[in-house]
Amino acid sequence: YLKSKSIRIIGAVTNGAYKKFVERLTNIADVFETIKLEEPERNVILQMLLDKASFIEKEIKVELSYRAILSALNLANKYLIDKTLPGAGVVLLEDAANEVRLSGRSEVLESDVIKRAEEKTKITLSAPTEEEKKLLINLEGKMHETLIDQEEAVKSIAEGIRRIRSGLKISAKPISFLFLGPTGVGKTQTAKALSVLYFNGEKKMIRFDMSEYSSNNGIERFIGCGIGSENEGIAGKIHEAPSSLILLDEFEKADPSIHNLFLQILDDGRLTDNNGKTVSFANAIIIATSNAGSEFIREEIRKGAIVDKNFKDKFLGYLLSGDIFKPELLNRFDDIVVFKPLGMTEVIQITTLLLKEFSKELLEKEITLNFDEKIIAKVAKEGFDEQFGARPLKRFVQDNIEDLIAQKMLKDEIKRGDKVNISVDPSNNLQLIVSG
Repeated sequence: YLKSKSIRIIGAVTNGAYKKFVERLTNIADVFETIKLEEPERNVILQMLLDKASFIEKEIKVELSYRAILSALNLANKYLIDKTLPGAGVVLLEDAANEVRLSGRSEVLESDVIKRAEEKTKITLSAPTEEEKKLLINLEGKMHETLIDQEEAVKSIAEGIRRIRSGLKISAKPISFLFLGPTGVGKTQTAKALSVLYFNGEKKMIRFDMSEYSSNNGIERFIGCGIGSENEGIAGKIHEAPSSLILLDEFEKADPSIHNLFLQILDDGRLTDNNGKTVSFANAIIIATSNAGSEFIREEIRKGAIVDKNFKDKFLGYLLSGDIFKPELLNRFDDIVVFKPLGMTEVIQITTLLLKEFSKELLEKEITLNFDEKIIAKVAKEGFDEQFGARPLKRFVQDNIEDLIAQKMLKDEIKRGDKVNISVDPSNNLQLIVSG
């Protein structure tokens, strides 16, 4: 029937559908002359949208401002990357026009188009509120309320987020950082602090343990089987939450093919999943962490080295000589931050933070916890491990303080309204004094 010349058939199909269905069926594909229609130039698209706007105005009985039409073009071009223009812009205008008509208004403004784009992309595109502006200006200070030291990392992150929300970041590439340093020095904790403070919770952070993607098929599992599938991978997760913090733990352990994948992601901010769907990382923040070269850092600091720019350059040279990361990959990151091993001053500060956090939890149960410098010194000395950093401190507090208080609460030896003073006795054993 298709080969019959008695009737002329014109078929229309998207690129993805053509590759998935038509291209594989050569007996059908060969019958048609394939004509690929490219997306028009920007000035042509704008004129097409202006022409379509006249039709929308008559059909829906609203007026479309020029700024609204221009905004539809710009937003669709930047954020609806899995759609094509002018179609994506037309949909934004039609949706905004219908919403304005239902609200009883007659003019579609730029803000109406932005609102529809936000709903479609799940990205905050409107100007920051006064509350958000205040947070952005004071972001470093807020992060340091839960972090010790690591000034460079906090400063770099805060500057990156301010660029995004002020509209100064115009490229499609994501803000990205590589955190290098020994285990337990605050690399992951820095990412968590940002997620809690700015992204409204640690659960909003998209976290990947890259050691799970070290095999040959790691890249397929990492990208995912497609949006909406059981194994969405990074493509599906960023499709669902484009404005996200992505944490790539132990990045050096990922298969080399994944490192190559990030050459593309960190450069043009796009990724196509295994089903041909393209997602944008333009509004994501990517933090990769690595323990590679930790022994080198420790050894150099033992010799008296200071973690500064010269040290960073020397350390990166060491990593490159070991073929751990390719130079072109390192150059893709906006900033590379070297985290130094913790000294006893930092350990004492972290211990104080941990005990303050536990005090807040108890205060919610109307129990007041007081602690002195003696217990802080004991936890810092006995809980710290140079090889594993600050992580054992939390376990020490849980096993020796939190568990003891939990047992006493279950025995009704500590009740609501009680004050608990925790210190050490003359033999340096933990001492707990409860008063009503």
